[in-house]
Amino acid sequence: MQIDVKVVQLMCSRLCHDLVGSTSAINAGLEMIREDPDDPMGPLDLMNSSASQMTRRLAFFRVAFGLAEGAKGPASVGEIRDLSAGLLQGGKATLNWPDTGSHSNVAILPSEIAKVCLNLILAASECLPRGGTIGVHLAEIAGGTGLAIEARGQSARISEDMTAALTPDASLEQLNAHNVHVFFAQSLARAASGVIEFQADQDGGGVQIAVLFPNR
Repeated sequence: MQIDVKVVQLMCSRLCHDLVGSTSAINAGLEMIREDPDDPMGPLDLMNSSASQMTRRLAFFRVAFGLAEGAKGPASVGEIRDLSAGLLQGGKATLNWPDTGSHSNVAILPSEIAKVCLNLILAASECLPRGGTIGVHLAEIAGGTGLAIEARGQSARISEDMTAALTPDASLEQLNAHNVHVFFAQSLARAASGVIEFQADQDGGGVQIAVLFPNR
């Protein structure tokens, strides 16, 4: 799989965008302590919360965007679930992903499938502008590994940017920092002989995302 340099640049922009809020909050806390050093508890709480958020997001993006776990190394489903829960913690969307031990026959994922899963959970959270629940199900089925994600919440929708990034002939001109991770996920899925499919409920109550990774 070959990725144009613009895609890399946009992914860096996306990464910076998602981390700058936490960094700014830490700086704001330091400024508050400088201005009023006799009452540091409020600023310290802000800094601690922001640092924790930044750590969770870095851990998520390290695997979702980078070569963590190795270019082709496996990742446990439990780790992918924990990274996803960490990303969503404190946000509008909550994760509904049952424990793999009793609800799934998949325990280990190849690196490319793990990265597709993480990027699609990120995309699913963006389909819920007013918050909601993200359900995830992985299963070994006839012919391969199936991944199904459902985002349910008020005004759930698939943005035009996201739709554009999913099309087989998506051009670099259609990509931006808001949809590049969806394009990246589709590229990874196609490299694994799969195709990501999105569908939105007509009543705006939910979005379904599915992909089958054939056995190779």
